[in-house]
Amino acid sequence: MSARRHVQWPTAQLSSAQLRSAARRGAARRGAAARPSWSSASLSDVIGGEWRRRLFVRLCDTRVTVQSGDADPLPLTGQAALFLRLLLLWDDGLVTADLAAHVLDVRSSHIGTYVGNLRDALGDREAKARLETIAGNSRSIPRQPTTYKVSLTADFPEFRTLTDQALEIAGEMWTDHRDLTDSAVAAAVPLLDKALGMWRGSPATGLDHAGSRNCNPKKLKVADLRDLDGHRERLVDIFDEWKKRHADAVLLRADCTLFSDDGKAASNEVLERVSRLAKIAPPDDRIWYRLLFAADRAGDRKRHEDFWARAEKHFAKDGEEMPPEVEQLKPHRGRQNLDRGKAATQPGTPESRSGIDALVPIVEALGIGAPSAHALGEVSLSPIECTKRAENALDFAGVLAGKWVGTREVHDSFVAMLQKFQRRNPRGRARFLVIDPSSEAYDRLVQIRGGEVSPSSVEVLLRLREKYPCLEVRGTKHLPAFRVLVIDDDIVSVSPYDLENQSAQSSRLGWQAPHMLLDPLAPFPLAPAFRLYFDSEWDAANPLPTRSRTSG
Repeated sequence: MSARRHVQWPTAQLSSAQLRSAARRGAARRGAAARPSWSSASLSDVIGGEWRRRLFVRLCDTRVTVQSGDADPLPLTGQAALFLRLLLLWDDGLVTADLAAHVLDVRSSHIGTYVGNLRDALGDREAKARLETIAGNSRSIPRQPTTYKVSLTADFPEFRTLTDQALEIAGEMWTDHRDLTDSAVAAAVPLLDKALGMWRGSPATGLDHAGSRNCNPKKLKVADLRDLDGHRERLVDIFDEWKKRHADAVLLRADCTLFSDDGKAASNEVLERVSRLAKIAPPDDRIWYRLLFAADRAGDRKRHEDFWARAEKHFAKDGEEMPPEVEQLKPHRGRQNLDRGKAATQPGTPESRSGIDALVPIVEALGIGAPSAHALGEVSLSPIECTKRAENALDFAGVLAGKWVGTREVHDSFVAMLQKFQRRNPRGRARFLVIDPSSEAYDRLVQIRGGEVSPSSVEVLLRLREKYPCLEVRGTKHLPAFRVLVIDDDIVSVSPYDLENQSAQSSRLGWQAPHMLLDPLAPFPLAPAFRLYFDSEWDAANPLPTRSRTSG
């Protein structure tokens, strides 16, 4: 990695109000014919002269942001973000026009436009040394390609340094918590906590897709595609290296917890940390020992058996033998403990109740109402409790979402959730899928409910969407079949609608109606099916315009 990427520039003191005001003035000067910027508000008119020296780029996130001092970070999206990730992370010489064209999936001849757009977005139009183009010569022998280099301070070198220091403390012989010492844990934990506190996503996001995509010679000027094929392999390597670096940090932090605390709460903390890695395909081989050990120590037999089944599938799929330390944690299969799900049997209860008891293993296997680490069976589904509980994401599919913004208290809690998403976690999102007030489905809803329907709640959501980009609102043109709520991918609740007949309680009561609470970690979980249902309905719906119809 070039040393210039580690330069620490002075901190700017530019308020968010100054940024927004200057951005509006700049937009007015550029006019409608200006070249489109990739950022939500271009920095080129905000950060002039010496201010340009104080930019800081955050790559360890789901989206790239550029920050100047204490000002609000401005996001780069789409190809701008991908181009900047490539420029900052590429470590095999300079980035050539062909490599950039392949990663962005555009023609080499168009790269100059993207360079100009990115320079505008960074506020670096005049200080060209920040994003420098080194012109090539296509007529020379051998051909000299056009290349690019960037000099910007970013966050990923600090994450790398912190994790490297922690791994050095753990030592080369570290494989799990049994290899640690008191002094190593005491020294490594602060480094790991700081590093993991920075991580919201891989800085190499998107490079793996470009690396796995075949080159299109019609878009490139390169004479020999074999050189670019080697670059493609390096793109995948960069992504994999960051994936492993993050896994190293998570697993070492989990091992520090397992070493220093053998309590149930600590084991559940490890399960929560490491289970997130299990969702990243393909999962790291090392996670299974931690998950099985922590589940066993916590006495969570259901999750222990679930992780064992998944570990067996993982190693069998790759044709590998189960590691001995994992094999030793094979669960002891005895009689199922059905007491947790059995209905309380009172004296005089009819013998037919035993038929219900026989359904308990099936219900638990499907994850319906089964308690998990998040105690799904005790979760309150009121909107105000949901907004307080959500940390990263909240997805809702319903009728008109009236109970989410219908009262001042609930509305304020909803707004606080949106502010939390944007302040704490740039990857946070709230997705609300409602009936489109301009559709025939809405007209039918008005008929069914005798006119006692108003789209005012949708209008409130649309106004909030203008203020909080993390909120998305889409409209469906048919009456929904289910009321679905997903919180942080951990809590999934479902209740059926029967709007035509008004027979289902959720059609009238909303969150107060009986719901199925689905455990995502059940052996045969239903939760993914309803997440898929939501996603398919969401993809088929259209973003609602700012102004919706106000009369039924």
